[in-house]
Amino acid sequence: MKQMDIRGMRNMHNLPEDQYWKRGLWRGKTLFTLLKPPFRLFLKLFFDYSVDPYTPRDDTFLVITNHNSTADHFMNAVGITKYMRYVVSDHLFRKGIVSLLLRFFLKPIPRRKGGKGETTREMIKQNLRLGIPVILYVEGNRSFNGKTGFTYPRTGQMIKEAGRGSLVTFRIEGAYLQTPRWAKYKRKGPVFGYAVHEYPREELNRMTADEINRHIYEDIYENAYRHQRKVMRPYPGKALSEHLETALFTCPKCGKMDTLKSRGDEFFCTCGMKTRLNVYGFFEGGDLPFDNVYSWDKWQNEAFLKKADQLKAENALITRDTGITLFEVIGYKKKRVMKNAVLSLYADRIEFVRDDQKEVFSLSDIPQSGVAHTQFLYFSMKDRYFEVRCDHLWSARKYFALHRMLMGLEYV
Repeated sequence: MKQMDIRGMRNMHNLPEDQYWKRGLWRGKTLFTLLKPPFRLFLKLFFDYSVDPYTPRDDTFLVITNHNSTADHFMNAVGITKYMRYVVSDHLFRKGIVSLLLRFFLKPIPRRKGGKGETTREMIKQNLRLGIPVILYVEGNRSFNGKTGFTYPRTGQMIKEAGRGSLVTFRIEGAYLQTPRWAKYKRKGPVFGYAVHEYPREELNRMTADEINRHIYEDIYENAYRHQRKVMRPYPGKALSEHLETALFTCPKCGKMDTLKSRGDEFFCTCGMKTRLNVYGFFEGGDLPFDNVYSWDKWQNEAFLKKADQLKAENALITRDTGITLFEVIGYKKKRVMKNAVLSLYADRIEFVRDDQKEVFSLSDIPQSGVAHTQFLYFSMKDRYFEVRCDHLWSARKYFALHRMLMGLEYV
């Protein structure tokens, strides 16, 4: 079934593009002005957020920032003094009344997780050409391991093609240790935000697309653990290791996948390996070859890549999860394809099976995959788009990571 393109999802009234983006712009600007003071107070009280607000010199600009907290959108809103139109995950367009209010007041630009980004890039360029500032989380995902993720290589070319507006880079530090994406509970501890650089249009025109990409990555790059070793700020909280198995899925002791579990501050394997996370975000005990989530994640990916060729040759089962529900996403709605299924990943395909019902997707036909929150997996193929959920805690991120590595795509 051919589904509605996200451009159609966004513009249900079939208005001309320019008219659609300008219509009701005053509502978003008014809302920004009214909500900034309470947002600033809220962020200080509940996230210990400190920021030096920045006023872009150009009235038209694109803000690019790193993405490590559930509150990043609010942190950026008080960190930049002028109005910005947000690029957001398209799953926010399927939230009923919340989505209606979001579209009415802010009219964000949709970005499909696990989908191609050409349409989103065109909408960003169109807004900039109309003089409307935009903010983009170029990683497309919050970091699971504390390091800034890969940034899409077409970003620099998109900025050049827009032909209007400056580029403002913005960095948030401390957010990962306060709210790790995988964690069940938020921690206490400081978060800092600041503008790194503003590149005027004249300077952008002189740069190549690759040079722009390099500046973006250098400006927003953060390795939470490298920075933490320098400052050693405590981030105390409840059950510090809880749900870490949604990010780390391979044991460094026995080398097995899907045998790791968390309980309280402890993280352990069925083989007997046991460690714990301290208030500084580092592992203690367990005689591990590393002391932080990023290094563990890097190791598990390298370990998988070493045996990837063998797995491809044997076409062996790599991992499996039960209690799976598969949905096909069509416009604003979802159609359930299968419930209480078994999801199996092989070197060349993923399979969804329940009794005599079976859906098989070749990995080579899946150009993109993505994760929303920690538990929702998305993938696209041709003109179809799917969402995968589980009825218990699982690692959706595991399938995202393994898919990219099996296809030879950049990951960590």
